Amino acid sequence: MQEFKELPARVERMESQILQLRTEMKDGFSAIRSDLRAELHGVEAGLRTELLEVRDALRGEIHEFRDTLRGEMRELREDIRLGVEESQNLTRMLHAEAMRSMNELHGLATQAVSELRRDVVSKLDQILALRQHPDTERLPPE
Repeated sequence: MQEFKELPARVERMESQILQLRTEMKDGFSAIRSDLRAELHGVEAGLRTELLEVRDALRGEIHEFRDTLRGEMRELREDIRLGVEESQNLTRMLHAEAMRSMNELHGLATQAVSELRRDVVSKLDQILALRQHPDTERLPPE
């Protein structure tokens, strides 16, 4: 029976130990939670910093690429302008040459027509002369 008398004191001590364990565990878990939060904040801050660095690096690369592309576009635009200008000059030269050739051919054709006309008129004159004076000798052909 002595054991029963000691039982409430033992239960009380056990309850006290359980409360102490509960408090220690609560404090331990709170400390772990605080440590994890601090660590997560540190990781979050590190990730945020890395993301900002990556973003800034990408922006820099994009700006560099854009500037390079603009330079290439300027060069291409200038090449196209020079090509168009050269084509226009060649077209003008070809037109002038074609006009010279046409004028030269026109002159040659006009000269040939004039010579042909003179020959025809001359032959017609000979024919008329022979018809008007049939007893004259025939002229040798030219």
